[in-house]
Amino acid sequence: VSTNIAETSLTVDGIIYVVDTGYVKMKVYNPKMGMDALQVFPESQAAANQRSGRAGRTGPGTCWRLFTGGWRRVGAQMGCSNEVLTVVSMLSVPSVFFRPPDRAEESDAAREKFFVPESDHLTLLHVYQQWKTNGYRADWCSQHFLQHKGLKKAKEVRTQLLDIMQQHKVPVISCGTDWDTVRKCVTAVEPEWLAELGPMFFSIKETHTSRLEQRQKERDARSKMELEMTKVQVEKQAAAAQEAAKEEAVRERQRTSIAMTGSSRPATGSRRRFGL
Repeated sequence: VSTNIAETSLTVDGIIYVVDTGYVKMKVYNPKMGMDALQVFPESQAAANQRSGRAGRTGPGTCWRLFTGGWRRVGAQMGCSNEVLTVVSMLSVPSVFFRPPDRAEESDAAREKFFVPESDHLTLLHVYQQWKTNGYRADWCSQHFLQHKGLKKAKEVRTQLLDIMQQHKVPVISCGTDWDTVRKCVTAVEPEWLAELGPMFFSIKETHTSRLEQRQKERDARSKMELEMTKVQVEKQAAAAQEAAKEEAVRERQRTSIAMTGSSRPATGSRRRFGL
């Protein structure tokens, strides 16, 4: 089964089959724990190609992919597929911000210049667009405390996703400065999908009806558990009573046996007379 490690140049002899799940684990900052944690993300096309290359390095091989490679057209339908493409690319790489301990205040001030209060996705979009406006320069990234390597990787992912969109004839449409459309698009997903992929960040809020149903299920479960516990208790009591009856029967037989052993038999025949 392929992982991020399997995308490296590591070669294992005899491997002819690779199972690609279509997901990767990347280190992201968890605000609830206050530390970095591994989070599951969909893999990029480059990662998929790397994984398929692990199969049959020393001979013919096969890569089995557990996904269809379909592409959602939500961005195109809402008229912001170009911006959504950038956001998805930025989400596919680790955080592009870095914060040197000896220059923490400067890096925080630089980060605030890109900050968009309405959405973290728009913040990433703003960073990428500013980097593009400044000619994708590495020195500009250093001045603004941005990881040039991460941005370059996001640019590569974006190019690959753009090729996929063109292959599937998905139109690339820009919404310009109307970023509210982008906000609506990036949130136009199933809540169950968010809760499954990002349980540390997302959860599904229950409605009044679902809460009542949940409470009823809990009550039914408690009642069932109480009945089972009562049944078990009755069975235990019955078993104990049966065991006590057996022990009492054994003691009764022992008492009867002792009484019969200690009883005297009556004398038989005539008495013998002594003397003259």
